[in-house]
Amino acid sequence: MVVFFHASLFHRMGSGPLWTSTVVLEGDRCRANWWTNLLFINNYVHPDNMCMFQSWYLSVDTQLFIVGILLVYCIGRWPCLGYSLLASLSTLAILVPIFNTWWKEAEAFLLPFAKNTADVVSYKYFTDVYVRTENRAAPYFIGVMVGVLLVKREHTKFRIGKAMSLLALVLVEGAFFGSFFASYWFYKPDASYTPLQAGLFTSLSRVAFAISRAGIILLVTFGSLDVLGSIFSWKPFRVLSRLVYGAYLVHTLAHLYHKGTLRLPLQTVSLYPVWMLFGDLVFSFATSFLLMLLLESPVRALSKLVLQKRLAQHNQKQET
Repeated sequence: MVVFFHASLFHRMGSGPLWTSTVVLEGDRCRANWWTNLLFINNYVHPDNMCMFQSWYLSVDTQLFIVGILLVYCIGRWPCLGYSLLASLSTLAILVPIFNTWWKEAEAFLLPFAKNTADVVSYKYFTDVYVRTENRAAPYFIGVMVGVLLVKREHTKFRIGKAMSLLALVLVEGAFFGSFFASYWFYKPDASYTPLQAGLFTSLSRVAFAISRAGIILLVTFGSLDVLGSIFSWKPFRVLSRLVYGAYLVHTLAHLYHKGTLRLPLQTVSLYPVWMLFGDLVFSFATSFLLMLLLESPVRALSKLVLQKRLAQHNQKQET
């Protein structure tokens, strides 16, 4: 639905000096390459002409989901083979981004400068490195490891003491913030670094981020910090979790429309960025809520009815 909107309607809803180079261009790309989005291969097929540049993540996630299913099946059917594959793929997923960044002499990460983000799809680092699944796989495999551990220890009574839980929380949050703030070095105008250093940061910063989030999940499950469980089980988060996917899909609509209709230079002073931030949040989640009511919930309800009917028919056949 969102791809269809980009391809057919969005470019008819406004005008401006930059309208052709933003909204119209996005529509042209979606009309040419909508099928790569539907097949979840747009991070490899015509990535330099990608429809909905944010959709690269959906392709990466889907591709890794397929690999994850095969991995979990192997772990359940042939544990030794499955764990060996998981360890091997995790190691490769850490090493491959280092090699790719070094070999292509690429940046350590996507630097959000105007020349890079004005049309991010035309940014060579974005298409050749940033959106590639092999450069994004390490955090996913860390998640698979945590998932397997939680299933295997589902009924365990093991608990980490409060002091150790606090220490672990400090360590995992240190890894989380360190993975962000360490990037400061690459922003310095006079910074000199080698492609190998860039590759190490690219890979290890993502690993540190994934481990920090995995650590929070493990602390909620096995730790003694009840406040963490209370925070993550807060009921409003359940509602927001239903809307996050849709918000991710539509949040760029406001950005493109604003840029395409802009007629005066922007001066990002005072509270203007804060106003823009909350405006984006309200627009994205409100639009996602409408999509959920008009599309997602009805389709989900119909699918449930069809599956229940088929299951009932299957049970009747078995009884007879």
